[in-house]
Amino acid sequence: MRGLLLAALALLVAACYSPTYEGLVCGAGSDPCPDGYACVTNVCVEDRGECGDGVRSGAEACDDMNNVTETMCPYGLGTCTLCNADCTQELSLVGRFCGDRMVEPGVEACDDGNGMACGSCNADCTMALVPTAATGELVGVAMLTSANEGQSFGLFDGVLPDYRGFELDYNGAVQPQFVRVDMTSGSPVSAVVQAINSSNVSITATDIGNGNVRLVNQLLNGRGNGPIMTNIPPPFAVMGMSGGAGGDCPTGTGCTSNGVCSSNSCVASVCQ
Repeated sequence: MRGLLLAALALLVAACYSPTYEGLVCGAGSDPCPDGYACVTNVCVEDRGECGDGVRSGAEACDDMNNVTETMCPYGLGTCTLCNADCTQELSLVGRFCGDRMVEPGVEACDDGNGMACGSCNADCTMALVPTAATGELVGVAMLTSANEGQSFGLFDGVLPDYRGFELDYNGAVQPQFVRVDMTSGSPVSAVVQAINSSNVSITATDIGNGNVRLVNQLLNGRGNGPIMTNIPPPFAVMGMSGGAGGDCPTGTGCTSNGVCSSNSCVASVCQ
């Protein structure tokens, strides 16, 4: 009796078992799909002879594994070729992607015209980058005296093509191209603050007490990150300019505004 039951069970299993090769890896370097299957995007797909099975067969012009007439490519693809609902017509479509300068709701937090970790948005458009001004400090300004006559410091703002020099002046003679810091008018701190703020350098100077001056670039980006140059000896010292972020996309990068580019020039959606 036990033998008869085992034999009957074996026959039942054999009758019900139908092996499937759906999803089997295929293509270069792999075994081909068995009869009745086709290799679609490197996996075996059963050819059921119907629209939507993913296998182009019979009178089908195409088959994209569904019965939907798409109007756009899946997110991340700028262009694609899909199929209409009854597999009778190929569809040449466009889609949305990180770097197309348009924020995709629910997918992107920002889009600054490129897929790079520069500008105002990260590389996959999921996080906005906070534009930040470069800052610096002039230390020990209150200690400057007539012994510092003719000495100078230089600031780079990322707007002017080069550094702008500021010369400490007690006798009325200043080198050409240097901004005069009139050390005979008021305190050394007020003289330095006045000279910087009245110049064409895009940096704002502020008296922060203790004889020191704080510098803040007027640009919210990293173009003003450049060390302060000086030949003034201690106790005078400089810190920065540093800490600026944004506006750092190189030439040829996609952009949405001038402020995205390190050149501060965005023409026809490309950094110049």
